[in-house]
Amino acid sequence: MPRYALKKLLLWTAGCWLLLLAHRLFFAIVQYPRDDAAATPPGTGEMLLQLLRGLQYDFASLPIPLAPLIVALPGYALLSRPHGPAHRLLQSLELFQWAWVGFLQLLLFASTYNFSFNNKHLGWELYAYFDDAGTLLAGALQDQPLLFVLFCLSLPVFIVPGYYWIFRRARPPAGSETTFPRQIAAAVALEIIVIAFIAIGVRGGLQDNPLRSPDAIRSDSAYLNNLPLNGVFTASRDARDRGDFIQYFASDQNIQHVRELLGGEFLSEDYPLLRHMPARAPYGERPNIVFVILESFTAKYLEAHGGDPRIAPNFNQLTKEGLYFQRFMASGGRSSNGLFCMLAGLPDRANRTILRSNEAQNRMGGLAHLLEAKGYSSLFTHGGDLRFDSLDRILPHLGFQTTIGYRKMRKAGVAGELTPYGYHDGVTFRVSLEHINELRQPFFAAVFTVNTHHPYMIPNQDFAFFGADVEQNAFLNSYRYSDLLSCEFFHAEIDLRLCDILL
Repeated sequence: MPRYALKKLLLWTAGCWLLLLAHRLFFAIVQYPRDDAAATPPGTGEMLLQLLRGLQYDFASLPIPLAPLIVALPGYALLSRPHGPAHRLLQSLELFQWAWVGFLQLLLFASTYNFSFNNKHLGWELYAYFDDAGTLLAGALQDQPLLFVLFCLSLPVFIVPGYYWIFRRARPPAGSETTFPRQIAAAVALEIIVIAFIAIGVRGGLQDNPLRSPDAIRSDSAYLNNLPLNGVFTASRDARDRGDFIQYFASDQNIQHVRELLGGEFLSEDYPLLRHMPARAPYGERPNIVFVILESFTAKYLEAHGGDPRIAPNFNQLTKEGLYFQRFMASGGRSSNGLFCMLAGLPDRANRTILRSNEAQNRMGGLAHLLEAKGYSSLFTHGGDLRFDSLDRILPHLGFQTTIGYRKMRKAGVAGELTPYGYHDGVTFRVSLEHINELRQPFFAAVFTVNTHHPYMIPNQDFAFFGADVEQNAFLNSYRYSDLLSCEFFHAEIDLRLCDILL
């Protein structure tokens, strides 16, 4: 029954396209920037133009929600009876199609939610977050309990009418509409149409280059640039974009350029960046080194970068008293990228972080290993779960002799209020100080905070400096809380001969 199959395909295509459009309109309303100092509302014309551009992105997304139905179409095209095992199998496939669209609807909601704190739709983060779904969902439950419950219930509620329609209402016409050879020919023709639809849809149209997320960038407004996009499109494209960098210049040219930038005496052609560095003036006693790694502590709120001086008064003072590097660039978009870069001394790769891949098992020296060879002991402390980003396995691999996370603290009976990510930073700093004072000197210690991670936590409202009338007040309050703690830690009375603390 090719006509029945074609009708089903057209109905599902129209329904999925309308669903994608509805979610973009939902995004446009929910994430519309309010009239304040931080963001100027876009014009109506700009919004309408970007919404119209989004129709192309919706079209490019359609092969994803329609995938189960496309698999079942040949069966519907050739089905000659409205009953029997074959028909029940096709009904089951269509129910899976319904559930699949329901799951993608959750993805679309999550993508709109993601924009609230990442200024972008979900992409590669979707796959990075899968391993840590429990922790992330706990944070969402604490932040928005009602919305979280509605979010979880939406999938079963969505499937119920689908089950009723597929198994109780929808019936294919009885008997064959034409002779079997013509039915075969019609089914093949339908398959050709579907294949052409998929090929054009995946490219996003017949233009020279396939449609990509950056093509939506039309202004300086993150809101407008994300308005044509949807989470299905961005997440599916990131799933495919996992290749290596394209090398535009020959290796010898790259090596020569880097050597000119670094200067010095290079020692080996096999290891072309290995160089001799003359000894510097004696430092004196070997210093104890402490890294304070501040989660999501973006530089734009610091006074040195034009930020409100009330947000981080202590850190602002430290930038004036110490050595502050204003031109350091991020090694990636997530904490895992920064952690790997700082602790391994290597830039992370562009796609999935090395911390989440088999490449983490490679032989890497790491700063802790290098210092261990100089007689240093080492400690890494984090108030969260070290299984997040596989830190429980990677940190010892990078040379850390002692690692302390949420689970070890909890097992030791450490007192303190818990967050969805573990202990508040006040507890983490306290535990760090206790263990630092027990370390054999010289030592290398690292402290990794959590409070400035979404949902932006503070222990209680005594730390709520910014009120609800201030944009992003939750994040700014957690930022200021981290600023206070890091300063207290910086000036703590630690039993040290000498200590270099790097934030």
